[in-house]
Amino acid sequence: MEREIPFYQESQLRNLLVDVRSLAAQKRLEAVYEVELFSFERTVEAVLAAPTRETGEAALREGRELLRILREAHDKSSDDLLLR
Repeated sequence: MEREIPFYQESQLRNLLVDVRSLAAQKRLEAVYEVELFSFERTVEAVLAAPTRETGEAALREGRELLRILREAHDKSSDDLLLR
């Protein structure tokens, strides 16, 4: 039988979701990464509804990867994106 995820992992998932949303909003990238943000939100909801260690770890990996991508993405409000 699969075990439920530990409380700290649940907290990590919730915090990671907040971090991903906040960074996307800060960089004004919500529209660009709309599908990825929606998918990760649904993944977190599914894991929290029926938590297992495997799904929890997979969701954390997915969220960390999305956070990395967002960190590396150019800020839409940045002057770097303006055409000359």
